[in-house]
Amino acid sequence: MRQASWFVFFAAILILSLVITLNVRERRHEIGVYLTLGDKQQRIIKQIVGETLVIAIFSILISFVIATPFALQISQNMLMDNLIVQQPIWQNIDAQHYSLLRSSGFGNELSVAEAIELFNVSLSWSVTSTFVVGSMLTIALSTIIPMLYLTSLTPKELLLNSKIG
Repeated sequence: MRQASWFVFFAAILILSLVITLNVRERRHEIGVYLTLGDKQQRIIKQIVGETLVIAIFSILISFVIATPFALQISQNMLMDNLIVQQPIWQNIDAQHYSLLRSSGFGNELSVAEAIELFNVSLSWSVTSTFVVGSMLTIALSTIIPMLYLTSLTPKELLLNSKIG
């Protein structure tokens, strides 16, 4: 599971880096002017990363506000469909196993309405903060990678399009 998480993290960085490279390429003349005027490479990178993170914060907040009610409704619908379709399995179990399972807490029947009422879809603060921090880190790294390349070019190269298509 951890390997898959790291793979997704690095794949996201790669894909976002390519998308952000397209955005930054459109701003190459602006970056060339900044470098010509004597701005430091770090200041330009901080500015572009900051602008990208501000947009990302608003995007994440809007996605949480919009997605949470939909997730709640979809999960309740999936639960209801599963509970209605599910057949009782207790009729196929012999008496000895049935009593053992029943004494362990299995076999207590809930109605569909009770199960849906007890079912709660929510995000804890730890999950939410982990998601936000991970997203911000991914976006920051994805922005820094193309910016390091562009700011390493000379202002002349940036302004004349000699190295960048």
